[in-house]
Amino acid sequence: MAPAVRVGITATKAPWAKALRAFVRDHASGVTVETLMSTSQLPEPGQRGLEVLIVDDQMPLFKAGHIAAVQAQGTKVIGLWDETSGRGRDYVIDLGVDEPIPASMSPSELVQTLLRIAPVNIRSDSVSDDLVFSDRSTQPHSPMTVRSAGLTRRATTTNFTSVCGGTGQTETIVAVAECLARRAKVLVVEAAGATLAQRLRRAPEYGLAWSLERVAAGHRAFPGGLSPGQEDGTRPLGRADVICGTAAPAGPPPVSAVHLAHLLDQAATEYDHVLIESGSLSTASAVAGGDRFAVARAVLSRADQVVVFASADPCGARKLVEWRSVLHHDLGLELPCIAVFGRAPTRRFERAALQDVIERNTGRVGFSAVCYLPEDTVVGRARWDGVLVTKGNWAQAVTRLASDLGRVRSTKPAPDEPVLRRAYHPVQGHSRG
Repeated sequence: MAPAVRVGITATKAPWAKALRAFVRDHASGVTVETLMSTSQLPEPGQRGLEVLIVDDQMPLFKAGHIAAVQAQGTKVIGLWDETSGRGRDYVIDLGVDEPIPASMSPSELVQTLLRIAPVNIRSDSVSDDLVFSDRSTQPHSPMTVRSAGLTRRATTTNFTSVCGGTGQTETIVAVAECLARRAKVLVVEAAGATLAQRLRRAPEYGLAWSLERVAAGHRAFPGGLSPGQEDGTRPLGRADVICGTAAPAGPPPVSAVHLAHLLDQAATEYDHVLIESGSLSTASAVAGGDRFAVARAVLSRADQVVVFASADPCGARKLVEWRSVLHHDLGLELPCIAVFGRAPTRRFERAALQDVIERNTGRVGFSAVCYLPEDTVVGRARWDGVLVTKGNWAQAVTRLASDLGRVRSTKPAPDEPVLRRAYHPVQGHSRG
């Protein structure tokens, strides 16, 4: 039998520690929790180390040097922070933890997080790749199996997000997916909003919530978690597989960032391209009292590239600059990013003005390309008629965007390479930015 995942937690009076110990005792198998009262309890070099160490911002037991020492032995360190009663997020970041997480995270999600990051030591100890997590509080007879290793990732994952509304983001995802699906296996995941079911003639009751329930219950998300066609036999639109957002009277239900991460990990082994529409990201992600943008960050951490939409005006350009700064400086993510101006004007001097705002304010941390999607009456008519957009200036610009996204951009620009390399134009093609 494989040894359990060994987790050490700092001795603290914070509520999360008691809740975690109780949850592991009652609902988790393959995990042991040890409370560390002093630094002398940390494993010595040569001993079997901890798979995960959890510290918080209320009990200053461990210093940065201790964290570095256990990390050198292969231990992953989680830092829990609470601005209202502790020293805050900056404190655990300064300690050098691997993942800063709000202390408000539920015990079940915290266990799933430590199972996700633990496999470094588990594999070295020849432990099985299958770690069983049974949440009897929500699934009495359905253990959740978390695949921690052994999956072959094949997909190029692209995150679509926006800093402004009304830019045609959803319609662009549909069109890009159709372009890519002509030659590859494509999945579209709507993790923000609930408009794809109606647009693509899918059954609204089988959306993202349904897929995540399957993941939480230990089932494979595919193909059973996909959004099927409507029950009246109406033929769905598009070649790509789709997981639509879940509609509800009070708005889409909350999405578990942990379950969504496992869903995307599975999708990366099943598809050639995964396109995810996620929510916005801003400096509010660091505000105390919750982790409002956890889903967006979970998606970004798994993305190979990002497409971010904005309105074609100076305000939209400035929001793009702010978004890019948050991605780089707050989250520390180095991802190829394409800026898209929806319903863009056709006059070149207006486009040049928008690009100038980005170039002057992003510097070395810029966008790999800028795309202008023009206003086109064909798009509006296609939505009314319930068909896909296949012609017009807008369709031509999206086709070029899809072609570029089909090539994985995994390398960073060289130190002397211009960050903003080119701009898309709907009719004339590419031109130097």
